[in-house]
Amino acid sequence: DSWYTFTGIGVGLQAQQNERIGSKLLFGFKVGAGYRLTECTSVELFMQHMSNANTAPENNSYAFYGLSFAYNF
Repeated sequence: DSWYTFTGIGVGLQAQQNERIGSKLLFGFKVGAGYRLTECTSVELFMQHMSNANTAPENNSYAFYGLSFAYNF
């Protein structure tokens, strides 16, 4: 079957703190689906969310939506 789904969670740091998210420390999750075109290539549609998980007064999170092309070595 060439269709697949994926999910992940992680922790990261902003290079520079800003007013939108009042902390350099960020938590995030990513979900998506993809289609394997060949053994080495695939196309993926994803959504990624990042916020400070309410560890600071300001927490206007970021949401990213995207389409990507992947090549696996």
